[in-house]
Amino acid sequence: MNTNNTDIKDSGSDGKPARMGRREFNWYTFLLGPPFRLIGFFYRTYHLNRGRLAGLKSKSWISSGLRKVMVLTLFIWIAIWLLASDESRNRLTDAVKENFGGPDSHQKTDSKSTGAGLAIISPSAP
Repeated sequence: MNTNNTDIKDSGSDGKPARMGRREFNWYTFLLGPPFRLIGFFYRTYHLNRGRLAGLKSKSWISSGLRKVMVLTLFIWIAIWLLASDESRNRLTDAVKENFGGPDSHQKTDSKSTGAGLAIISPSAP
């Protein structure tokens, strides 16, 4: 049997279909290689990050620290909302609705949308 992979054979001496020629293999590698490498890169990154996160969550002091930081941030935002004037409170509420959307999040009063799901709070003229 010829071991040169440059030719396409109908079948080998053992009755099995011939293997893909080297030229065709190069074309498939050229066309399909980059998308599969990119998918593999994202899968490896996702898998490594999930492992890192599981390792961090297993350490109680890190887990409790992250939880405390999140609760503290929540309280800071609640304090900002409570201490703001009514006009600022309405703009803040509109901005939060714009960013975290709901069925009625497309109603805008005086906040401008950047088109990317983020709101820019601009001072409104009285």
